[in-house]
Amino acid sequence: YSNQRATLTVDFQKGLTNAGLIELSEGPSSSDDAGNTVLHVSGGTLINEATGVIESLVGAATGTIGSRSIKGTVLNNGTVNAIDHSLTLTDVTFTNNAALNAGLGKRITVGSGARLNPGTGELLGEGIFDVRSGGQLGDGTLKGSVLFYDGTVPADATLTNEGVIEFPYQPGNTRTASVTRTVAGAFTNANGGVLRLLPWMNAPSYLREQATLTVDFQNGLTNAG
Repeated sequence: YSNQRATLTVDFQKGLTNAGLIELSEGPSSSDDAGNTVLHVSGGTLINEATGVIESLVGAATGTIGSRSIKGTVLNNGTVNAIDHSLTLTDVTFTNNAALNAGLGKRITVGSGARLNPGTGELLGEGIFDVRSGGQLGDGTLKGSVLFYDGTVPADATLTNEGVIEFPYQPGNTRTASVTRTVAGAFTNANGGVLRLLPWMNAPSYLREQATLTVDFQNGLTNAG
């Protein structure tokens, strides 16, 4: 067979406290096959303590490389690294009180069913942090840069931005298109914070195309940035 996938899920059903090292990695596969790794805390909370490190790694993979993801409830007081390989947060409530690191060319993605509470932590590194469909930015103070594609800030969130939040919109090959990004929670753009709205259009089949991006703050916006 070709293009085969093996998915390993390790499920901690009564929580997990980590003060050491957890590696989300992959063994050797043939060039067009891959192994996906899931760290799942289906009960209780994954507490990553101050000395705790969680690493997303390529491992021994060659050619096609599988995904690395975290699910459940996570309180990060330590370090989570996507330096070697990208990481997806899915079906998780992730509160960051320390460091999330994305390396150059890598991503940490807030995906479907995930809520990233920035807490008191930081988003670090030269990589990309992005919020995708079904993902949420929740409570805390955002320090770092985020690409806010098509997620939301829910109504129960109180979010302060001290970093950069970009709202990109590129609809593709169409004559006209529009989209609304929703910020339903209380939002403050603090001193030094940047909100950047970035619609653009690339429709070679048409002339004079228009892309309209609306960012809707439904519970007010305080701007000191």
